[in-house]
Amino acid sequence: MTHIGFYQVRDPMPSTTDKTLAHLLEKVCSGGHRVLVVCPNTQRAERIDEMLWTYKEESFLPHGLESDGTHVEKHPILVTTKPENANSADVLVMVSGAQGGAIADYEKAIDIFEGHENQVTKARERWKLYKDAGFELSYFEHTGTGWQKKA
Repeated sequence: MTHIGFYQVRDPMPSTTDKTLAHLLEKVCSGGHRVLVVCPNTQRAERIDEMLWTYKEESFLPHGLESDGTHVEKHPILVTTKPENANSADVLVMVSGAQGGAIADYEKAIDIFEGHENQVTKARERWKLYKDAGFELSYFEHTGTGWQKKA
């Protein structure tokens, strides 16, 4: 059964979530995983793509933007707005409420969202939906010092 981790970034700004996402992707990829990052819209996907190119001088996260259409199946990290698993990922990341499609097809899913009231309310709804469907769930909150497991 797929494990779904909910990751709440306290800051309500999507840009903070995007920077935090880069660190999560670095950790996931260090374990040899392939990742599909589903974004709520094209502008957000493009911002995440740009951020992944520049977030750290001393490291690189190999990735591609699905809308570029270039060898999407070869990218270890594919950033997209579509829930189709075009890069044969085993980890799904859903950003700010984006829908990930067939979650049960992945080993792990990450639902990362901002800390403003609307995002938190919608995350609670997704939590209940996934719990009722029998998924294994965990919840983490990002503080100034890192992630703390809350549930």
